[in-house]
Order: sequence, then C-alpha cells, then structure tokens
Amino acid sequence: MTPSLTLPVQLQASDPATAELLDAALELFATLGIKKTTIEDIARQAGVDRVTVYRRLGAKGDVVDTVLAREAQRVFERVAASAGKTADVEERVAVIFTGLVRDLRGHALFNKLMAIEPDTAFPKVSSGAADLLRLAVHFATTILLPDLKPDDPEDLTARVEIVARLVQSLFLTPDAVVPLNSRAQLMAFARTYVVPIVTG
Repeated sequence: MTPSLTLPVQLQASDPATAELLDAALELFATLGIKKTTIEDIARQAGVDRVTVYRRLGAKGDVVDTVLAREAQRVFERVAASAGKTADVEERVAVIFTGLVRDLRGHALFNKLMAIEPDTAFPKVSSGAADLLRLAVHFATTILLPDLKPDDPEDLTARVEIVARLVQSLFLTPDAVVPLNSRAQLMAFARTYVVPIVTG
C-alpha cells in the first residue's frame, strides 16, 4: 500500500495569500538563510502582520518545512512534465531518476542553504528528510508511474523508496567511484541498475 502523504496542510489546500507568504519566506531563506530569517522578516516581506504568518503557516519550523516541501513538489512536477513525454515505462523510470538527481543538484535554494548554513540545511535533507522521502515515494507511485500495476503494491512502494533514497544519496554525495555527473552517465546508470529495481 502506498504510504499516506505527509505533506504540510498549507500545500494540500494552498491559496494565493498563503503562496505569497511562502514566496516571501523562500526569498528570505535564499538571501539571508534560515537562521537569520524571522517570522517578522517574512511578515514584512509579504506586507502582512506576524499574526497572519503564524495563523496561516505556524511557527518558523513549520514555515521552513512547508517551503522545503513546496520546493520538492516543484522538482517533482518539473520531472513529471519531462517524463510524461516518454511512453515506455522503463525509459520513463530512467528519465525520472536522472531528472530528479540533476534538478536537485542544480536547485538554487538547496545549494545556497547547504553553502551558507550546512548545519541547518543538511539535517533537513538527510536524517530529517522523512517527510520529503514520503512525498517522493507518493508522487512517483501515483503520478509518475501510474501504469505500473504490480500484484503487490507494497513491493512497488519499497522499490520506489530504494530509488528515492539513492537519489537522496547522489544529491548529498555527488562524487565517488562511478562517474555520475552528466545526463548521459546518469541515464546509462539508470537503465542498467535503477530500472530493474523499479520494474522487477
């Protein structure tokens, strides 16, 4: 069974006013960093009072989690748009894998936060990334790979989670022994090793 999606409520039913607050927070996180940004800063940037930020988004930790979840969701949506052009399921798996790795590695906010305050950002995308991994697994099994109809849905979920954890690892540690930098290298790796994991 696909796990229930642990997604901040603000993203489940977002409205323009909430989106503006998230945009303001995103801009501040990208320029000042998470530590230096306050609820008051976000309110000022959005042109509202701090009570409005608390009411719509919660405390600062909730704002951070929601901004990161929305950015991850945007990554998945970009990859979905690209993968949707691929009819063959196996090739689509390779495109999804490659797209996720490359998009995350090139993501402006994630890279900026990792550079300016790794002690805050790193846990959000490593040991504290359970919600983001759940979002990735849900998105892959329901949106990106809807035509995979295994006899055992839990098995597909486990397979997709393995790949999601691999994507996370390649984002956090880009270089090791096997060269996986270019799109061609990632696609070749995905076709040989990742596709069999997902398709069985």
